[in-house]
Amino acid sequence: MKSSLVLQRFILVLFLVLITVPGIQGVTKILNVRSLFGVIPPKQKVELSLMSWMDGLYQPYMIEMAKDNIGFRPYLVRLSNQINYSIFDHLTSIYVVRGKQDYLYELAYVENAMGKHLMHADTLKTIARRLSLINEYLKSRSKQMIVIIAPNKARFYPEYLPDESVSFPEVSNYSNVKTYFEGESLPVLDCIEIFEKEKANAKYPLIGKCGSHWSMYGSSVIADTLMSRLQSQSDQLIKTFRIGEIETSDVTRATDGDLNGLANLMFDIPSGTLAYPKLEPKEGGKKLRVLAVGDSYYLSFMHNGLVETCFTPNSLMLYYFSTVYEGCEVSDKKLSDIDFNALLEDVDVVLLCSAEPNTDIAYYEFTKRFEQLILHK
Repeated sequence: MKSSLVLQRFILVLFLVLITVPGIQGVTKILNVRSLFGVIPPKQKVELSLMSWMDGLYQPYMIEMAKDNIGFRPYLVRLSNQINYSIFDHLTSIYVVRGKQDYLYELAYVENAMGKHLMHADTLKTIARRLSLINEYLKSRSKQMIVIIAPNKARFYPEYLPDESVSFPEVSNYSNVKTYFEGESLPVLDCIEIFEKEKANAKYPLIGKCGSHWSMYGSSVIADTLMSRLQSQSDQLIKTFRIGEIETSDVTRATDGDLNGLANLMFDIPSGTLAYPKLEPKEGGKKLRVLAVGDSYYLSFMHNGLVETCFTPNSLMLYYFSTVYEGCEVSDKKLSDIDFNALLEDVDVVLLCSAEPNTDIAYYEFTKRFEQLILHK
């Protein structure tokens, strides 16, 4: 009887702890809990009023807010996702496609490869025309521009996609970008084609099993190709590099396991062995001042050592023509702080680097701004 009473009290205390501790954590945030990855659309705030109450708008809003702000919610979500994955063999994330042998794909890239979410043709034509104007202006001043088309994992590893019968249509954002950019004779570095040629003979994975971007090894291969092209088209010796010691690891670095983040599991899916080359600068040569514009693929050049090795510290990267990076670090500078007229005259190279789903949002505002600058000179 006494032991039964002790058990009842223990269960009562445990129940009280379970219902009060998350509330205390939600209000005080006393413990640091790792946030969930992924884009969460902001909820429109509903103010408490007689009308919002009578219309039934305020109550569901508060319920959703309570769910989102409960203490330890990220931990509980990860726990639920892990149970679904480990026990029921189901990956819960709405952003990640689980392929064969646990290869992970970002949904947006799979859909783009399958011809979905086509960008408007007029938008791509406008971007291509503007880039042609910028390229001709730079060439007239002995400067260079290269447009890098980043790879798409769905195209690179179609054999691991969950649907064995998947086929990629002839018309897609990639095919349209190629058509319009090459139609304007733009200097394009097509990494989808390069990776396809290198795939069979690559010593290490060019794209990681659990990564969305090119691997650090893959980005180093592209960096080598990029610098070789820049040197071949330059009338002076520029700073280049050789690939030195290559360290291998089963622990991912930088973006090599970024889809594990989006999966929001408690334990990462193993990525296998990946390679991390060291870029060693060659003797002599001028470091280039670079203006880069694009998406997160370019950030790999900061992680793998290219920017630090071959570009000047005041080189800029305009992430989606919004956030400013200087060298390898996020800068306090805003776009309004930059003298684009002076920058256009001072840079040695303009690099554009984007994957197929992001071409319009990465380049549209940039090309608009620089077209206006050139036409007003």
